[in-house]
Formats: sequence, structure tokens, C-alpha cells
Amino acid sequence: MDNQKIIRNNLDYTLFSWAKQGGLNPINVSHAKGSYIYDRDGKKYLDFSSQLMNVNIGHGNQRITDAVAKQMSEVSYIYPGAATKVRGQLGEKLAEITPGNLTKTFFTLGGAEAIENAIKLARIYTKRHKIITHYR
Repeated sequence: MDNQKIIRNNLDYTLFSWAKQGGLNPINVSHAKGSYIYDRDGKKYLDFSSQLMNVNIGHGNQRITDAVAKQMSEVSYIYPGAATKVRGQLGEKLAEITPGNLTKTFFTLGGAEAIENAIKLARIYTKRHKIITHYR
């Protein structure tokens, strides 16, 4: 697929988050390694944002790739009500490094889901419905 077709498909069939949709000229990324991303014309970009902070150890880290491949070969996904070795190990590690009696972890897929579930848990715990927020 040529470069223009890739960009055209993205502009025609997807929405770009937190961006005005008209007049976009997205970087046509081909690959990433370490602290850099590369476009399909060979231009190299320093990734100052770690792709929204979730790749802060660098792109293509072989230890991470190997660990993900190993886990995917064992269990690629299981519903949240099931117990797995890695879920328990991560929960235990988080309990060790968090302060005080914070010994339970509720895993979510991202920030929005984490906030939504925190609100639900607060409502269950307090038996109150209203939430006070600071909104500018």
C-alpha cells in the first residue's frame, strides 16, 4: 500500500482523538525503535511524549516483546472474573509498593475506565450519588 493510500484510509475512515478533523496532516509512521519513531519517507522523530506516556522504556524493547509473546502464548485475554498467575503476581507487587493498607488493585484498560469505576466504587461505599469535581 502506498503512502498516500495509508494516509487517505486513516483520514477517510478513522477519527483522530483530540484534534480538529479537517485539514489534518498526520505523520505516516512506519516503525519505532527506542526513543524514535520513523515515517514512511525515512524521517526520524524523537518521541518526547513516549506515545502518551505508555512507552516510556522505548519502542521495540526486546524484554517487553518477549514477555508479551510469552504471555500471549499462555493466555492472550481472559475475562476479569478469572484468576491468572500474572494477575496475582502483579497485584502482589503493587500491594508491596503502595503505601499503608492499599493492598487491593482494580485493573482497568485505561484512564477513562479507571475514573468511571472509581466513581461507581465511591457511590457504593458512601451510598451517595453526587460527585464533587473541580472543572474549569
